[in-house]
Amino acid sequence: MSRRLICWCVLTVLTVGAWGAPARAQNDALRPDIQPDPEAIAKRCIEMVERITERCVEANEATAKRCIRAIEKALEEGNVERARRIARLCIRLIDRRTHACLTRIGRLCRHCVSVLERMGADELAERVKAHCSDAAEKVRKSRARAVEAILDALGDVDPGPVPTPTDPASLRAALR
Repeated sequence: MSRRLICWCVLTVLTVGAWGAPARAQNDALRPDIQPDPEAIAKRCIEMVERITERCVEANEATAKRCIRAIEKALEEGNVERARRIARLCIRLIDRRTHACLTRIGRLCRHCVSVLERMGADELAERVKAHCSDAAEKVRKSRARAVEAILDALGDVDPGPVPTPTDPASLRAALR
């Protein structure tokens, strides 16, 4: 009987301690005497932007490779119209992903820069801005490389209207 009581008490203490830990951590975050480190914030923002950029670039490359294989297979079978549809679909997918990545990078960067500027770390904010600009350019270039590879896979086949990433009307027209 005493073992059960001891086990019950230990379990109760552990459970209450586990539930109380997040509340204590949250209270520490709200304490005005603890100042966050701007350097750590900038580093974390840059790391997050890098992860988004890497995933987007890798996904665009993987999509282009899959699409090229599908286009080549369709052309080998003599199905030119199917190859054109695949190319348009793949370009649309790459454009949507690129747009989503650029939107995420932009929102994250605006937030990070705003926080750093409020903390008075203008130099760090400028560094984060420059890194974000470079990351957005990497994503745009991955889009261009992927679309170019897909169009090259079509060879002499006219893909039809290929939307440009800056022209939403062209994108909508091509998707119809």
